[in-house]
Amino acid sequence: MPSDDHASKTPSQQGRCAPEVASVERALSRLLRLAEARRSSNAVESTRGRLDRAAYAALARLEEMPATRLTELAAMMSVDLSTASRQVRGLEARGFLVRIEDPDDQRTAWLELTETGQEALTAERALRVARIASHLANWQDHDVAELARLLGQLVTSFSEPSSASGSPPLEFAGGLAR
Repeated sequence: MPSDDHASKTPSQQGRCAPEVASVERALSRLLRLAEARRSSNAVESTRGRLDRAAYAALARLEEMPATRLTELAAMMSVDLSTASRQVRGLEARGFLVRIEDPDDQRTAWLELTETGQEALTAERALRVARIASHLANWQDHDVAELARLLGQLVTSFSEPSSASGSPPLEFAGGLAR
C-alpha cells in the first residue's frame, strides 16, 4: 500500500519524465552559473551609467507596479526591508525614482519611477535584449518564438507556490533563481 506521501505526489513527481526534468534542472543550473560568471566578469568592466542586477530588478518591478510602497517592493523582490531601503536610497540618489507621500498615511510613501529611471531601465533592457539576440542569431525564428512561449510557461509554473514542498519554487543548483 502506498504511503500518504507517495499518494499525494503528481505523476511527474513519481518519475514520469524524470530524465527530461533532470535535464531541465541541469540546463537551468548551467544558465545561472553562466549568468553569474558574466556578472563577475562584467564587474571588472566599466559600469558607468549601467544598472546592476538589483537596480534593474527594482526599477522593473516599479515599472510593472507603479505607486508601490517600500515594504511591497521588498516582498516582491524577496529581500528584507533594510536591503530594499538601501537599494531605494541609491536609486533615489541617482534620480531614478521618487517617493510620493501617501496623503492618507504620512508615515509611508509610494515609490515611482522618474523619467530618468524609465530611460535607464529602457536602455539597460535594450542592452540585455541585444545580448540575448546575439546569442540567438543563428536560431530559426520559429525556434526563438517557441523558446519565448516555453519560457513564459515555465515562469508561470515557477511563480506558483510549490504544493509538494515548503521550498521556494525556483530553487536549484544550490541557489534561488530570481
